Amino acid sequence: MRGVRAVTAALAESCDAACLRETGRRCDVAALGTLNSCEQLRAHFACRGCSPSSGRDQPAHVDASAPASALPGQCVYNSPSSDSAFDCAASHPLTRRLCACAP
Repeated sequence: MRGVRAVTAALAESCDAACLRETGRRCDVAALGTLNSCEQLRAHFACRGCSPSSGRDQPAHVDASAPASALPGQCVYNSPSSDSAFDCAASHPLTRRLCACAP
């Protein structure tokens, strides 16, 4: 999407907050879908693996300090069959989101 910039959020930070902090821009919820792939996640994070998942806080990277049951280092994205909608305000205490910031 034209003028959209990909930004990585801090641990447990929403895309709304990350976009404002990094670029002074707003998160573009429609553009989050363009970042929702292993290819895009791997371009921004050191993914140990990449898995389809489901969550309003995705696409994201699970922090290396997460418990083993949470798959530390894994990148996760909403699978095509997921019923989760993208949400700029969502965050998770164990992940860093990949965000789409609009002009």
